Amino acid sequence: MKEDIRLRTSLIQEDATSLPRIDCQRHGNPFPSLTIIREAEMTVTKADLVDEVYKNFKGMSKTQAANSVETFLSLSKSTLIEGKDLLISGFGKFNVKDKKPRKGRNPQTGNSMLLEGRRVITFKPSTQLRTKVNAS
Repeated sequence: MKEDIRLRTSLIQEDATSLPRIDCQRHGNPFPSLTIIREAEMTVTKADLVDEVYKNFKGMSKTQAANSVETFLSLSKSTLIEGKDLLISGFGKFNVKDKKPRKGRNPQTGNSMLLEGRRVITFKPSTQLRTKVNAS
């Protein structure tokens, strides 16, 4: 049984490393030169965003591109921290919702407890983004 699990895991790992690169030019990406270069881990990092801003805005230094991305993220964070919603047209809306206190249970002891209220951030993609994601 353990050998079967190891075999399946190794096959998954081999398949993940042989995934094809995704060319965003074919999918109407606003940053056409951006291609996902991490086959096994398809995550775009802040550094990737800085590189794309740098490449797409001629005359902008890499430091200015980094400052632009950092400023946008900072403004976004402060808006959400203040409890305001953040709407980015064509992308989606980040909502801040207040959760009420509720009863919970400690899974180790089984004792019931009161969980404090908290804030959560939810994201609802725009219709345009949802359509493009489902089309690809």
